[in-house]
Amino acid sequence: MQARHRPFSGSKNPCTARSSRHRLAARAALGAATPHTAAYTTKHTLPDGKNLELLVQKAERSTSSSSPRPPLLFVHGSYHAAWCWQENFLPYFASRGYDTYAVSLRAQGGSDPAPSGQSVAGTLDLHASDLATLVPVVQQSSSPADGGSGAGRAPVIIGHSFGGLIVQKYVLSTAKSGTPARPPAPGAAPAPGSFPPLSGAAFLCSVPQSGNKKMIMRFLLRDPIMSFKLTWGFIARSFATSREACRELFFSKDLPQDKLESSSR
Repeated sequence: MQARHRPFSGSKNPCTARSSRHRLAARAALGAATPHTAAYTTKHTLPDGKNLELLVQKAERSTSSSSPRPPLLFVHGSYHAAWCWQENFLPYFASRGYDTYAVSLRAQGGSDPAPSGQSVAGTLDLHASDLATLVPVVQQSSSPADGGSGAGRAPVIIGHSFGGLIVQKYVLSTAKSGTPARPPAPGAAPAPGSFPPLSGAAFLCSVPQSGNKKMIMRFLLRDPIMSFKLTWGFIARSFATSREACRELFFSKDLPQDKLESSSR
């Protein structure tokens, strides 16, 4: 399956794009936190020279367990980036003793943009391959020698929506116990048993391995009007100009207005 992830980071979409001013304000607020809980942004360089944005929030020292916990690596879905984990997930788990990491996939968020004229950021295989180069970095960063709390354990990867499909591809390509891990060359289809092993994987509203087609058909039969609105919303990109369309496509009806405004900058 060659699922593709479209590069939306260059759009003016108020539902997902983050202005430079907003990023600076957010980082200033994070910098005001206590030193051992402050989140920070770094880059992960891929073998082909492209950089992925990586948000990091290490475990609070006061909550670090005597039994080291594996680091957590969060993978976002379509129309999102690492920022979607920053407000709730990273601080929640960091306060409970986990080193937390959130990556922006190719051409998303603060990662390098897609080359000019390229309509998609990469295939499903390529995104999984990118994660295979990141997992050892997260594992090393979480070791006590680097100020982490995970004792160098392999991470647990959490994938949301399309990110869950990428994680499934990764899991199917992990190295078996005792087999040396060897990430494939960028752009190459992952060979079975080639990726670094994980401590675990979790899926949040994940796209199934079979893709969205059957799910969409079930939804179409259950609620044709809403299905049409959702389909047209993505085709016309109405969420890029209307906050109410953004709410309808991405959030629950009871989301407070201030939260919607914050997520739409």
